[in-house]
Amino acid sequence: MRAAWMEMYDTVVLAVGAEVGEATQFLAYGMLINVLVSMGFQPEHRVWSGFDGPTQPEG
Repeated sequence: MRAAWMEMYDTVVLAVGAEVGEATQFLAYGMLINVLVSMGFQPEHRVWSGFDGPTQPEG
């Protein structure tokens, strides 16, 4: 399990070029989203209100 997590983490940090803080936030949000979806929260539920809307890449 740890090896799989580190592989995912390294992919985000190394392959994508994210900084450590960005990679941590990306993976944390992903885990939270998976939990909320698995608990059956619909898109309009208030638990989603703390998430930023879609953003456009700079440049």
